[in-house]
Amino acid sequence: MKTIFAISSKYYMNRGEVWTTTSYNNDMWREYLQNFSEIHVLAPIIEVDQLPKGCKLATMSNVKFVDSSALHKKELSGITRLFRTVKKIVRSVDCGILHSPCFEAELAYRALKKYKKPYIVENRGEQSMHAGFLKAKHLPFPKTIASVFKKMHLNHLEKSYGCIYVSETLRERYYPKNTIQSAVISDLRLPDHFIKEAREWGTSPHVFKIINVGNLSPYKDQATLLRAIKVLKEKGINNIELHLVGKGPLREELQRQAEQMNIRDNVIFHGFVPWGEELFSLYDKSDLFVLSSLTEGMPRVVLESLARGLPVVSTEVSGSIEVLPEQCIVPVGDYKELANTISKLVNSPDTLTKLSEEGIKMMQSFTETRLLKRKVKFFSEFRELVGGN
Repeated sequence: MKTIFAISSKYYMNRGEVWTTTSYNNDMWREYLQNFSEIHVLAPIIEVDQLPKGCKLATMSNVKFVDSSALHKKELSGITRLFRTVKKIVRSVDCGILHSPCFEAELAYRALKKYKKPYIVENRGEQSMHAGFLKAKHLPFPKTIASVFKKMHLNHLEKSYGCIYVSETLRERYYPKNTIQSAVISDLRLPDHFIKEAREWGTSPHVFKIINVGNLSPYKDQATLLRAIKVLKEKGINNIELHLVGKGPLREELQRQAEQMNIRDNVIFHGFVPWGEELFSLYDKSDLFVLSSLTEGMPRVVLESLARGLPVVSTEVSGSIEVLPEQCIVPVGDYKELANTISKLVNSPDTLTKLSEEGIKMMQSFTETRLLKRKVKFFSEFRELVGGN
């Protein structure tokens, strides 16, 4: 059974091979290949002389790529040629998988609809349907753009066989009017042994280390986290460090803000750290993970932190509200409440220990073995329904 897979994540071409920093690499393709014999990936591809740090191979003998860069460059002639290519691919495959909403998903959807081919939708988040996220990126008319993408997404869902959502909150918010097959399955892929034992905090004085992992961009809103650190220092909590892990367009601006707030000595910028032992070590040396995002689907970094026995405080975003206790959830953009929540934990080792224990228990339902079985089963049922081999 052959499929077209439409996704907006960036891929990189280097020496004839395609690479990615996302989880949609060869490891993920092997999951899909348990039900599909061939995958045609429609995604933007950038040719580079040097690969970004942390890239993994994304090409295999039965995974083929089609560059969708013309969509993002708004090249009319290029888009026309691309649509012809997509239609040709759709005629040759049995079905489609759409990471919706995105322009790639819309292009594939039109071809699938034309040739009456069945498809599945995967909803990993709501950034493009979130006006606050679009406003943070300084896009004009964010409410209008968000409305257009939401309409696009719901349209894709209405005609689909079913949808895989990464969180229950997203399923509640974006379930279509008609009944479709659906499942909540995180795209997190942590080896079962990644989940550690619960940690215990002592009463001895030490530097309280907070970690935030993510792109330094507007929608991750690390600026709110910096303001919270400033409030904590004003309260006399000086034995605190904030470790920002990630790269992005706002690094210099965040560094300037830290200087202006007189907290530069409390903030360590690590830059990008690839997924692996170096990152795990940072989790394990920290006392608290803080997510300050404006919007998320099911934040992988929150799940990774919980799996390492690290307590988490998060803004009130999808996913986080499903896996964290109410005491660890704060309103989006509210730096005062964020500081207040953190301050309660700084001097409460018993609470940190309890949160660590609860997090480890929660993560038992997110083991790689369980998630893989559920996803393979969902696609297997789809394949049987459409009569694929």
